[in-house]
Amino acid sequence: MRLLVLLSAAVIAGCSAPASEPAPGSVQTLPSRCEGLPSFAEATSRLDAKLAERARGATFAEPAAAYASEAPLALGYALAGAGDPNDDRLKVPRILRSKEEVQADSTIAWMLDALTVDWASEAVAVVEEHPSDTRYRYAVDSETFRVVSARAHACLAESDEAVQEAALAATRPRLFRVPRTVTRAAAEAVATEAYRPALPRASGACTRAEGTVFAGGGNASVVRHDGGVRLYVNGFSAMTGNVFHVDSTDDGATFAPNGWDANNLSSFEGRGPYADVYGPFVERTDAGFRMSGVALDFSTREARIVEMRSPDGKAWTKGERLVADDGDVSGVSRITVDGEDRLFFVRDGAVRLARRRGEAAFVLDPEPVLVPPPVTSDAFDALGYVDTSIVRAGDRFVLVVTAATGGYDRRLPLRTSIGYATSPDGVRFERKGDPILVTERDDELRGVGSPAVLPSAGGSAFTLFYTAINGAAEPRVARATCALE
Repeated sequence: MRLLVLLSAAVIAGCSAPASEPAPGSVQTLPSRCEGLPSFAEATSRLDAKLAERARGATFAEPAAAYASEAPLALGYALAGAGDPNDDRLKVPRILRSKEEVQADSTIAWMLDALTVDWASEAVAVVEEHPSDTRYRYAVDSETFRVVSARAHACLAESDEAVQEAALAATRPRLFRVPRTVTRAAAEAVATEAYRPALPRASGACTRAEGTVFAGGGNASVVRHDGGVRLYVNGFSAMTGNVFHVDSTDDGATFAPNGWDANNLSSFEGRGPYADVYGPFVERTDAGFRMSGVALDFSTREARIVEMRSPDGKAWTKGERLVADDGDVSGVSRITVDGEDRLFFVRDGAVRLARRRGEAAFVLDPEPVLVPPPVTSDAFDALGYVDTSIVRAGDRFVLVVTAATGGYDRRLPLRTSIGYATSPDGVRFERKGDPILVTERDDELRGVGSPAVLPSAGGSAFTLFYTAINGAAEPRVARATCALE
């Protein structure tokens, strides 16, 4: 699941301008020795050129997207999730010549569902990859399946060098369908290029407020209620997936209680307070309140976009599934435009839109409304989006998103930031060039994200509630005032 439970699954460290080696545990900067190195995009371009030179005269090709059934050279393949870096069986390439050999290996057996293999004329090649920081080419050369690689290496502070080395070194096995005449596999590393990691910089549009809005949780949603503001938030640790509600009488500057309290724990029909609902997005309706979010079924490991209703915003219905083919989703938000119900969510790093009128079923738009730039770019959202918050601000629609970058190198901490895109019609969005909030403080060491927005009356500014996670993976809700371009 893509960073669904807050952002605490990520190892996040913010950066600013290049400087000397920082103290361990602080918001990190790049050491001076990184100056003058190429960007990640420039480094990967050089690596591609070296791979092309090595592949001259051979028929090398790079596969298409994960889980596709066909790749160039008619090499079918399947791509699994993160592998176990301690599993010696993945130290490959290797050739498996029967279905039974594949099925005997539990780490890859389930991947056969993505391939159609004619075992009379074909075999399967297994490759261990580090796909985020290494470029690969693959070819069948007579009796040999060849893997040629080149790696981009991030320039980091010494205190970043060992950041969760074991976890970030995890690889992914890939299966290729190869001719049965192939009897051996070989791997060759061609080159390594050092690069200067991208450091997301804030546009200056937001000013942080002092203090903490809510301690002990994150994934906030805010809604105006009874002359004040009500905050909905997920707990964490033992309270992950439960939804608290707290009220403010000073327009969201302070909330009471400022932390877990059983009296402020929302209940859900048939489930009590143990909701397993993540990223609640709450709106006021004529009948009371409407909550949209992602419900996680741990028995099936399925994430579903659901809707709950409540007359008082405290006791909710069980939940109705909204999108039949929602898949691996996160970051749900919602708005009604001229009688049309619009549901925004993140899947595969892009922001998608589903729409309906009345009681009809939601229909997914064929194209995403916001797509991240290529992963080889140095943009703050190069690794895609995590969650969304949609609001109307004056004559514009504003889609505020958590974005991710970094993580290309196995040792490089993932970094998050908050940015936004605008639209005149709520369908076609244009992303702004710089994030409005990046990690800048020690109590945000593992990231900022999960935006919730209250627009100003004039539409030129908004109050941003966001989740900040400290170095101990403890989330809190903080607040900033932001101006729209």
